[in-house]
Amino acid sequence: MSKRRNLSIVITVIVALIIIGYAIFNSRLLIIGPEITVVSPMNGSTFTDPFIEIHGKALHTSFISLNGQPLYVDETSTFRVPLVLAPGTSIMKLNARDRFNRETELTLWYTYDAPVARPATHTIPTLLSTSTEDVATSTDSSIDE
Repeated sequence: MSKRRNLSIVITVIVALIIIGYAIFNSRLLIIGPEITVVSPMNGSTFTDPFIEIHGKALHTSFISLNGQPLYVDETSTFRVPLVLAPGTSIMKLNARDRFNRETELTLWYTYDAPVARPATHTIPTLLSTSTEDVATSTDSSIDE
């Protein structure tokens, strides 16, 4: 009888350890909080084209936004955002929040190296005839008729 009782105690302890281990393993998601990873383009990149697309992964998030505008994350936790950069350096804030209201923020900056615009050359139109007599004569002849 003692062997049977010891065996049941050992089995109960093993099952309890498995349950506790499983609970600790799954609670890591609660401990970690939201994570944002930008896959492309690399932070701090310089572009010669103003049209870019930011794509990355948002793990353990319930809400994600870029400069306050919500982003949509697909079932594989990836997001894609098309952007048009202004000339110079653009600084953006990527925010994520999980269901426990824990937040993380990632600051992105990209530089658009716009081509230098050549100054327009303005030409002043010239008159074909600079004589005031020609103008007066043509006006006078039209009045006489």
